[in-house]
Amino acid sequence: MDFLVNIAYDAVHQAPSKLIDYYLTGRPILSSVTNEFDHNTVRDFIAGNYTNSFVFNNIEQYKRKRRY
Repeated sequence: MDFLVNIAYDAVHQAPSKLIDYYLTGRPILSSVTNEFDHNTVRDFIAGNYTNSFVFNNIEQYKRKRRY
């Protein structure tokens, strides 16, 4: 399996940098809040169905730009 499981916490204005890095690689992220765990989504991910992958809003703000 090549997806990340993220147990979310209530952070409105920040995200863990490793989560951002993983997202930028294009790999799917299964993100869940502990009290809203959806077993069907987990089963889908294990089967390779990443339809419900986590999506960052405005991901462009996190991309690093190379300077030459």
